[in-house]
Amino acid sequence: MITHKLMQMREIWYKTPAIKFEMIRHLYKRESSYLIPKWVGENNVHYKTIRTIKLHNVGHIDATMDAWNFFDKLYNLYYSIGTYQNGVPHGTLNLKERDVRWWVGEHHKYMTGYDFFIDIDSPSHGENDMYHAWVSANSVKDLFDEHDIPYELRFSGCGFHFIIPYEYLVKGMENPFDPSNENSVYVKYAKIARWLFENVSQMVDIGIYDSRRLCKVPHSLSVYEDEIYVCLPINSDAQFDNFKVKDYNLVNFNEYQKTFYRRGSFLFNSSGNVKLLEKIMRGEI
Repeated sequence: MITHKLMQMREIWYKTPAIKFEMIRHLYKRESSYLIPKWVGENNVHYKTIRTIKLHNVGHIDATMDAWNFFDKLYNLYYSIGTYQNGVPHGTLNLKERDVRWWVGEHHKYMTGYDFFIDIDSPSHGENDMYHAWVSANSVKDLFDEHDIPYELRFSGCGFHFIIPYEYLVKGMENPFDPSNENSVYVKYAKIARWLFENVSQMVDIGIYDSRRLCKVPHSLSVYEDEIYVCLPINSDAQFDNFKVKDYNLVNFNEYQKTFYRRGSFLFNSSGNVKLLEKIMRGEI
């Protein structure tokens, strides 16, 4: 069970201005969500998953966390892979009056981008399981570095995320964000994931490409049954090469700045060569 001390550490973390500003870098013009951890259970009467949240500034974070008793609960923070012209619509803080069902059907009409997202999850935080996830991520990383493919790399709380900004891949596509389009960006990205699964690592998740896909917010906390981990960008080869999951456990983050490495996220191979991925999307390899 999560101890009272860990809950206090979690509250201090999210009330630290520098951390909230780092999260806003990623949340701006995205759909934010407070999601129930799987181990808590969707039927827990004390929780309600909350989606379609607009978190464009620190005030938005503070207001929603206060209104929805965030610090008494164990929500994890997620944000959308897609970006929107003006973000999601503002919604009432009164959960009983919130009705954003229309957004589910209309959201793609307001999209301006959708990043390519690779998810590699470990089944546990055990040293052996996490090592296999690291090896899998390293195989993808080696391929991307060999072909000079641009990417961001992050620890997700129990695995690794790769993010390739949409502007490198969404070029000349007609209606790329419409889920009904058989040539949508989601279909094309799924081709890349399938190729990586078959040729690089079977730990690459191939079932995550849809228009409302979410992923963990960098600099947020990932809550598990008896531990909390920091979802942190990996901003150098040295940081990745020396990865140890214990270093990302919240109890080891007593001096935040020492482990911060670099403000914001780092884009590896920023020159942006995506020829290999374009060939995969076109079905040429």
